[in-house]
Amino acid sequence: MYSGSRFNTTQPIPAALAAQALAAAGGAWVIAQAAFTADALADRLGTLIAAPEALARAAAAALALGRPDAARALADLVIATMRGSNGAATSPLRENAA
Repeated sequence: MYSGSRFNTTQPIPAALAAQALAAAGGAWVIAQAAFTADALADRLGTLIAAPEALARAAAAALALGRPDAARALADLVIATMRGSNGAATSPLRENAA
């Protein structure tokens, strides 16, 4: 968790949580930062290159977990929120621009 100008390493940061969730679903492999070395990466890549079926399973798991329409859904939510319940713009940015 972020605290001031330093990270508290006892709490995972959001990207790490996302990576852990993806790995738990079978769509990724996590290497802890402390263990992330050129040799560790080369070993992992060598293993994966030799096992295309594992890569195919991981790709399917990641696709099942993903939201390909996430950006559009977020944009739609932002626009709907700005319009409010009556369809009129409610953004302070728009009101101040007039």
